[in-house]
Amino acid sequence: MTELAIDDLLTAATPAEVLAELYTLLEDLDLPTTTWESGDPLRTVLAILAQVLGGYSTLQVVMVKSGFLDEAEQGWLTLVAREVYGVERIEATAASTDVTLVNSGGGVYSFDPGELVVKNGTTNATYTNTAIVSLGASTTLTGVNVQAQDLGSAGNAAIGQINTLITQLTDVTVTNPTAAAGTDEETDEALRARCRLKLGALSPNGPARAYEYVALTPELNGGVAVTRVKLLPPPGDGTLTVVIAGAAGVLSGGDVALVQAGIDEWATPSSVDATVVSATGVALSPTVDLFVSTAAGMSNSDWQTAAKNALLAWVPTLPIGGVDLGAGGIVSYRAMIGVLEAINGYVLEARVTPASDTALSATQVATLDEGDITVSVTQVTV
Repeated sequence: MTELAIDDLLTAATPAEVLAELYTLLEDLDLPTTTWESGDPLRTVLAILAQVLGGYSTLQVVMVKSGFLDEAEQGWLTLVAREVYGVERIEATAASTDVTLVNSGGGVYSFDPGELVVKNGTTNATYTNTAIVSLGASTTLTGVNVQAQDLGSAGNAAIGQINTLITQLTDVTVTNPTAAAGTDEETDEALRARCRLKLGALSPNGPARAYEYVALTPELNGGVAVTRVKLLPPPGDGTLTVVIAGAAGVLSGGDVALVQAGIDEWATPSSVDATVVSATGVALSPTVDLFVSTAAGMSNSDWQTAAKNALLAWVPTLPIGGVDLGAGGIVSYRAMIGVLEAINGYVLEARVTPASDTALSATQVATLDEGDITVSVTQVTV
């Protein structure tokens, strides 16, 4: 019996490969396959069979992968994490914030939850009210809570970006004095990492993993969306500092208290005094000069949005304390350039000012707001 290599188990056969194998088998049976002309019914049947078997091969590979943590993906990985490791994938959350409605006219308006629709004028994300809204004539109504209609970071909004009314209200304006932030569904990579942390949390030799697992798991940390955890080197006196950060960097005192309670309950041995603190934010404010090809057919505004989105997606992936290349943690401006030049193949060159790395201490985390990014675009005909 031929022994299959692991790569063979994880690689689907294409219809062309299946068809070639079918012809080889038929030739081994001394059938005159070389005399069959194009359009011959037997050739047509074999071609159809190859397509069907190729599809089955793809399904078989997916099913083989589904049993292994490193190979399973998407829904299959969710099942592996749940059934094997007892870990639930963290679901996406909807961004929410309070908006202010200013009625400068004489109209009186009332809305049940979900009836008032407002829009982010920059991203076109839409939001609806979560409670009854009553807006009188010539009044300003604050604290109107709205929630994004799409889950995840697609509903994020900086201060002032929710500035458009979809529901038609005469002489009424809307704005958001506070930002809105949602979280995306946990990635496959992050879920695999938490599954491994779960194993460490079960071991008396792996308390560091226990702290990380509890801090990153909403079911255990009070529902806080922690995305990064760092344990400072213990001083040897029975104390330990656990530094945490969220997608936007700094976490509130209330969130820190919830994570502290979770770690006290689920992770801290009786001989250790663990203290949870939020990372301290270090704000970045890059100025970007982007040189691009006119062949892309993109406007300067499109390029500015693409550059900002690339940086806003990259900064939350940086670890607490920055990337240590041997001389302490930093945010590398060269890495920032790489992120910008990877937007697409039409970026000819990206320059970033300041052209120097940003140093971070062990408890600091890089933060970046859209309003702190300046992008200049030069279109070049090549």
